[in-house]
Amino acid sequence: MKLSVLDQSTAAEGVSQDVAIRETLALAKHCEALGYHRYWVSEHHASDSIVGTAPEVLMAAIAATTSQIRVGSAGVMLPHYAALKVAEQFRVLEAMRVPPEIAGCVIRVSLGPQTNAADVERFLAEWRRIAAKAGTKAA
Repeated sequence: MKLSVLDQSTAAEGVSQDVAIRETLALAKHCEALGYHRYWVSEHHASDSIVGTAPEVLMAAIAATTSQIRVGSAGVMLPHYAALKVAEQFRVLEAMRVPPEIAGCVIRVSLGPQTNAADVERFLAEWRRIAAKAGTKAA
């Protein structure tokens, strides 16, 4: 059985946001040591207690501090961003993260529930174009 963790990077009352982010990084390393398969981060805005507002940045930091656990974004708010920019960010993350000894896609992106079909098509078109340019398979 493959287990995963969804971390919303929460800040308890009296805990600063920078401490909460460092706790996310520490938890990702701990989950990797325990053998978890994937570590998901979420994207939430305008919240005092959820400080994971930039999943692509958190994913880069997690990928830099771990070596085996797969990393995923549990819901990019695609209608708020350019599809090209999101596709490029996740391609860069994947290129930085994929060690040869791990087969398959290591970085995963999940689009939020507010994403419509047109947003998805724009994102997938950009993803495929970027993958072809990079000489990799679009997963």
